[in-house]
Amino acid sequence: MINYKATKFQQVADLVINYTGTDIFNPRKQQDFVDCRGLFDTIMRNEYGFTLEAIAKFYQRKGFSKRSHCTILYSVKNFSNEIKYRRKDLNEYLIEILQTEVTLRQYETIFNLIMKVKTQKGLQQIKYLAHKIINNIDVNSSKFVGNYPEMEIVPENQLDLLRAIEKQEVILSKAADGMQANF
Repeated sequence: MINYKATKFQQVADLVINYTGTDIFNPRKQQDFVDCRGLFDTIMRNEYGFTLEAIAKFYQRKGFSKRSHCTILYSVKNFSNEIKYRRKDLNEYLIEILQTEVTLRQYETIFNLIMKVKTQKGLQQIKYLAHKIINNIDVNSSKFVGNYPEMEIVPENQLDLLRAIEKQEVILSKAADGMQANF
């Protein structure tokens, strides 16, 4: 299974960088850098529930050693109290990023449902819905600025979802073949 924690941090960081055109791992203290880091910190803390320490450690792994849990706390409060009113563009990016991302809980729920399906018809319904969800997430409509490459049309978590559906299809197909052989 994928390490969702590590990939979620990187996915959201990439989205923030792509939407804003600002490298949040650059330690500059210019207002644009501070504001964009506040956007990332707010998403990770308020929307995904990561601890302040986990967010700080992610920055440190990326070479930004001066980000502590205290800095993250200040950043989240500052975004909520000041930045979101001053920078309307970051509010729009926040909404777009949250609409682009599917949360870990949503994926876990879908994976659990896939494994519980016992009929081909039920699996076809889930497959239809999964493809509909994936096709409605148009990550290529994002704004890409600078040297940041375009994202894949189907992110890794969505590929895992499709693989799980295919695996369950094979299992159900084999079970159906075995039942027909007994008759």
